[in-house]
Formats: sequence, C-alpha cells, structure tokens
Amino acid sequence: MVWIAYRVKSNLIMSSALSIASLYTQALAEFRSIYTSEVEARLRPHQVEVTHDYKKKSGAIPLPATLSDLVSIPYEVFLVMLIG
Repeated sequence: MVWIAYRVKSNLIMSSALSIASLYTQALAEFRSIYTSEVEARLRPHQVEVTHDYKKKSGAIPLPATLSDLVSIPYEVFLVMLIG
C-alpha cells in the first residue's frame, strides 16, 4: 500500500513538473516574440545593432534569446521551486 501511494505521489509530482515546465517554455517563447515585435522591430530603422554581445558594443541591445536568458529563472532554482 505504501508503495502505491509513493508511485501516485511521484506520478503527480512528475505530471505537475512537466505541465509547469511546458507553461514556462510557452511564456519564454511569448516573451521573445513580443520583444522582437515591440522592441527590436522599432529600433531596427534607427540602425541599432541586436547582438548576443551587446555589452561590448555601444548602443547595441541583446537578442531576444539573450535577454530571455537574463530574465529567466535558473534551472536549478526552478527545480527547487517545483519539488520543494
């Protein structure tokens, strides 16, 4: 009986983690899309460079993927939040 309860709990945790990870991935994809359309696209006519090494280049801004890496939660922290 204890083993069945353990399996049910483990399956519930795994299912929840996968669901939350999927939502998190969707949110990051939406963030990148909005950044591209609302920030990058508006600055493109002004010759603003969009690059991964924006800190080294005066007047440049980060790529959508680079910025999402900066604002995202590190994977290890995400796991601790999920599992406790």
